[in-house]
Amino acid sequence: MKLTNQQFFCLMTAFLLGNVLSGIGGFSQGPKTGYLAVLVSYGIFLLFVAIYHIILKRNRYQGLFTIIKRYFSLRWQKVVFAVIATSAFLSALFSICNYTDFITFSTYQKTPIVPCLFFVLLLVLYLCLSREKAMGRYSEIVLPIVLFAIVSLCFYSIRQWNIQNIKTEISALSVLKQGTGLFFGPFSEMVFLYLLTDCLESPKSITKIAVSSGAVVTIIFSLVYLLNLSVLGEALMGISRFPTFTAASVIQVGTIIEKAETLITFSYSFCDILYSAVCLFVCQKSIGNLFPMKQKTKKITACAAVIFIAVIWFILKNTVNTETLYPAVTFALLPLTTGLPIILFFYSKKGSRHSP
Repeated sequence: MKLTNQQFFCLMTAFLLGNVLSGIGGFSQGPKTGYLAVLVSYGIFLLFVAIYHIILKRNRYQGLFTIIKRYFSLRWQKVVFAVIATSAFLSALFSICNYTDFITFSTYQKTPIVPCLFFVLLLVLYLCLSREKAMGRYSEIVLPIVLFAIVSLCFYSIRQWNIQNIKTEISALSVLKQGTGLFFGPFSEMVFLYLLTDCLESPKSITKIAVSSGAVVTIIFSLVYLLNLSVLGEALMGISRFPTFTAASVIQVGTIIEKAETLITFSYSFCDILYSAVCLFVCQKSIGNLFPMKQKTKKITACAAVIFIAVIWFILKNTVNTETLYPAVTFALLPLTTGLPIILFFYSKKGSRHSP
C-alpha cells in the first residue's frame, strides 16, 4: 500500500522537524537573526525542490532509485547506492545519538538511559519493518499533536517574551550565511523523502507537498527561534545545548501543564523516532538495490538493526558528544544531499543512459 498525499505531507514535515527541533538556536543556527535566516534557507529549499521537480518530470515521475538505474552504469549504480546507504545509516545513527544526549540532558541524573533508548530503538525498528504505510499513519497521528504543542507553547509564552532580546542590527551577509548553514542542516535532507517517491500514490503531487511542508517547517522554526531568543537571550541561547528545552523549562503556561518542557520532550521524541525510521528504511532500500536477494527486506533490516544497536552501544560506552560531530556529519552528507540532485539534473537534461 502506498502513501496518500496527506500522509506524505505529514511524513515530510515531521521528518524535517525531527533532527533539530530541540536544538533550534543552539549548534544548528546562528545568533539573533536566525529567525530571518530560516527564510533564506527556505528559499534554497525551494530551489532544490524545483531541481527535483525537473528531474522527476523528465523521467515521468519514476522513483529516484529507478532514475539512478537509468542514468548510471552498473558500476556507478553500486557507488551511488553505497553512498545513499552510508549517508542514511549515518543520519539515523547521529539522530539517535543526539536523542541520547537529549535524554541525558533533560532527565534526572539517575534516570536509566539504556532502557529508554532500547524502547526508542524498538519503535524505530518496528516502523522500519512495517514499511512506508505504517510510517505514514504514525506521522498522521503525531504531526498534529506536535504542531499543536509547539504553537500552544509559543502562544502562552508571548507575555513572557523580552522584545529587547530580539532587537538587533540586521546584516544581510550574516543572514545569508546563517540561512545557507541552516539549509545544510535539516532542509537538505529532504533527499531521503524524495528517495521514497515510488511509495507515493500520486508522485506528481510531490512538489506541492514539499513546498507546503517546507513552509510549515519554516514557520515553526521561526516561532521556536523567537521563543528561545526572547526568553533566554542571545548569550544563554548560544551556550545552551538544547535551548528550546531550556526556554520551555522557565516558561509558565498556567495550571494546564506544570512543566512546559514536557511538550518539547514529547514533540522531539515523536519526530526523532520517525526521522530515524525513515533514514533506516532508505538505508535498507539502498542495500537492497546494492545486493539483490530473495526476502531482502527482512534480512537487510535485521542486519542493519544489529549493526545499529551495536554502534549505539559502543557510543554509549565511549560518550561521544554529538554537538562536536554535527558539522562533520553535515559535511559527510553533502555528496548525497546536494551532489546527487545536481548530477541527476544535468544527466536528465542530456537525456543519456549510463552517463558516467
